[in-house]
Amino acid sequence: MAVHASGEVLTVGYTYSWLENGTTNQDGLGSAQLFTQRFDAAGQPLVARLFLGVAPEARGELYGVEAVPAVALMPDGDAVLYGHTDRVTDFGVDKLRPLRGDIFLLRVKY
Repeated sequence: MAVHASGEVLTVGYTYSWLENGTTNQDGLGSAQLFTQRFDAAGQPLVARLFLGVAPEARGELYGVEAVPAVALMPDGDAVLYGHTDRVTDFGVDKLRPLRGDIFLLRVKY
């Protein structure tokens, strides 16, 4: 989570459900997918991003190693995410297949 000087809040994590307008539903994605959710200073949802360009691949297990331990907001409102995953990941450009586990540094334009 990161807080912008304007009071906006950005949350980042992984989800198994679709995100829409700050809420999730029961539509499963098959495996955990990276998301960002931005809220205004009053807590109202502004924008959600689900980094899913193609259908996710289920791995048949309940636990994976994925996290985003560091999030920073730039002065222009963009976000920088640092994380790691051992799952096939799609940042909206194409599938990335880690051999064991990969780290990533991702700038999200808002």
